[in-house]
Amino acid sequence: MRVHLDRWRALVRERREQMDRQLAALGGPPEDWWADRASFFTRGTGDAAASPPPGLEAIVERLERHHTLIDVGAGAGRYAVPLSRALRHVTLVEPSPAMGRLARDQLDGAGLDNWTLIEDGWLDANDLDPASAVLFANVLNPHEDLEAWISKGLALARGWLFIVHGSIPEVTPHMQRVARELHGEERVPQPGISHLIPALHDLDVYPDVVMYERRFARSYADA
Repeated sequence: MRVHLDRWRALVRERREQMDRQLAALGGPPEDWWADRASFFTRGTGDAAASPPPGLEAIVERLERHHTLIDVGAGAGRYAVPLSRALRHVTLVEPSPAMGRLARDQLDGAGLDNWTLIEDGWLDANDLDPASAVLFANVLNPHEDLEAWISKGLALARGWLFIVHGSIPEVTPHMQRVARELHGEERVPQPGISHLIPALHDLDVYPDVVMYERRFARSYADA
């Protein structure tokens, strides 16, 4: 019995089906989901004064200069830029063209050349060389096949598989009120840390866990 893994899969599917319905009512999804959102993820990247992304310091503490890392769903380089400064080589795996362009800009702008960008999805990316570590930072939420993601990560990580995963407070009363006003129904939650850890146990993966507090702030234009 893999009840927690099944629960993860069901929750992701339910949320995706809800989003598909809502996007269809608005004319369908964009070709690149991240095209209009990508620039949001460059804030603070490369800025020494900015707060590091969650978990970065713990990752760097566990690795050494000669190590390599695969950053899965690397986005605009929020983790890849500082990790490229600390490690011998970072491979970014990122399917979004918009995110990939921004990651290149961030890495080039930082004067870094010890990186490779693979423009593909994680499960579709072939011929990846093993690395000292694999990083999943805030990328697991929309994927039903958690087992395939984790299995590939473990197969390619010589030492560490790092997962940064949080619980997004979008099912709080005020967020659900916004969802009802916009879509006429409450939003299905994303699977959070309370879903991930039991699902990993179903896969006989027992992680060391470091907890962080993260503050969220969202604003909405008046209708």
